[in-house]
Amino acid sequence: MKAIKVYIELASAQLDKVFVLYPELSYELIAFASLDENFETVLKSGAVDIALVHAKNLPYPVPETLQVAALLNGVENANSEEKNPLAGLVAVVVAVENVELINAFQAHDLRKGYGRVTLVGFGPGSPDLLTIGGEKAIAQADVIFYDDLLDKEFLHKYNAELINVGKRKGKHSAEQFIINRLIVEEAQKGRNVVRLKGGDPMVLAHGGEEVEYLKTNFVEVSVIPGITTALALASLTQIPLTHRGISSSVAFVSGHAAQIQLPNADTVICYMAGYNIPQIALKAIQHGRDPQTPVLLVSNVSLPEQQEFFYTLETLSTETRTFPTPIISIIGEVVGLRHKSEKELTKPLYLYTGNEYTGKEINGKIINQPLFEVTALEDKTEVIAEINQLSAYDWIIFTSRYAVKYFFDTLKEQGKDTRSLYSLKIASIGASTTKALNARGIFPDLEPAEDSSYGMLESFAKLTGEKGRILIPRSEKALPIIPDGLTAQGWEVKSLIAYRNQIPENLKALDLTQFAGVIFASPSCVDNFIKLYGALPEGKEFITMGRVTETKLNEYRKN
Repeated sequence: MKAIKVYIELASAQLDKVFVLYPELSYELIAFASLDENFETVLKSGAVDIALVHAKNLPYPVPETLQVAALLNGVENANSEEKNPLAGLVAVVVAVENVELINAFQAHDLRKGYGRVTLVGFGPGSPDLLTIGGEKAIAQADVIFYDDLLDKEFLHKYNAELINVGKRKGKHSAEQFIINRLIVEEAQKGRNVVRLKGGDPMVLAHGGEEVEYLKTNFVEVSVIPGITTALALASLTQIPLTHRGISSSVAFVSGHAAQIQLPNADTVICYMAGYNIPQIALKAIQHGRDPQTPVLLVSNVSLPEQQEFFYTLETLSTETRTFPTPIISIIGEVVGLRHKSEKELTKPLYLYTGNEYTGKEINGKIINQPLFEVTALEDKTEVIAEINQLSAYDWIIFTSRYAVKYFFDTLKEQGKDTRSLYSLKIASIGASTTKALNARGIFPDLEPAEDSSYGMLESFAKLTGEKGRILIPRSEKALPIIPDGLTAQGWEVKSLIAYRNQIPENLKALDLTQFAGVIFASPSCVDNFIKLYGALPEGKEFITMGRVTETKLNEYRKN
């Protein structure tokens, strides 16, 4: 064979040490440099035949145009304390088309003595769910690194050395990088290694990290799938993860972190969520999921001690019990199929833009996304001034339960109570406002038959006698329909800003495709909906609470 042109990353004195091991090969030193961006170029161009580089410095993955023809020994201190499995090894890198050189060096390749590694999925726990391929790999193994939760008694019938590297919350366990290194070291000794993992190796089980680490260290690896716990759970509880008309999408998430955002899927599976599931349930509600969405938690799936716990997102969000582990949860309407028929579960969803729906019954499910936020005034000077001269008015009109709350809160702050209203007649715009007044011991003198601004005007128009003075505590965004209408009737009206009504901060748009319709609670909800979503969605049913809200909605429909 002709002299080999060499690109070398090693110290020049080490070059002879490499080739003295292989006297049938002669060489010519072409270049000496650190591994850099020219590494692939010089090999591909034919300027050099091989590159001798520190194996630990090779990029991963090795460029497709190159091949590591061999790993060689003997150029670094074998007693190095460095924990890199490639420390002390030299990689002989050749262009893939240089078949003659690849064949020449492969005869000296250390990897010829390596064992192989197989990642095997054991399934959720029961040996009955182990695949035939998985059991064959276990039977042929010299050493098995296994997770803590697997059936140890089952493994003892095999001749392999068993090493427990399980990782469980709250218990001492091997770090992932240590597990990776131990597996490589055993393979380098020529042993057949099985890395036995619960569920499926490639589903929330660090399988991808282990595969990359093995490939980086030039260890042959294969993966035998296992039954991931979510799929076993669906079959063993007879709850489908998808079901026509109820769920057409599924997402798997790790529940280790309470900060996770649940993906927008019909059915969500939370692995390893025992400690964080109440926080996850609360966050799901805050991001628009129906609080009554059913949730099933199952511990020790497929084992004799399997347990089931049924909740709704709402009840689970306040749960304080400690669940047995390992535990997995299903969030979604499919859980309801255990106790309800398909027909009961396929009711349409409606998005309600207020805080608490108090309208007429709707044949569907309502999910709240409040599009307004009510807050107290920073400066209450004007409210206090009017409270101190209530006797100057004949009527006080409350147009919302928020007006009741903030007016009476300020009244109390001034050391006063309902006796300050003894000389006034009180009007309430509707049932929820009247309920708030009743809670303070007040029963209004007037409540219109129609819960709306127009209903209030019609009721006042029917009153006989002399017109007087009216005080109306309200938000700064309230429409002037009532004040203007009463003024036109001859009343002297004072509109008093008693609280703020604003769009909530950090509000995020929901996926409107899941909703059959939108219920608008007030005109400000319509405005804020347009600010958040940009336009009214097509093909949806719109329901308005009151004529004023309907008028506001129609303004956007015309545009």
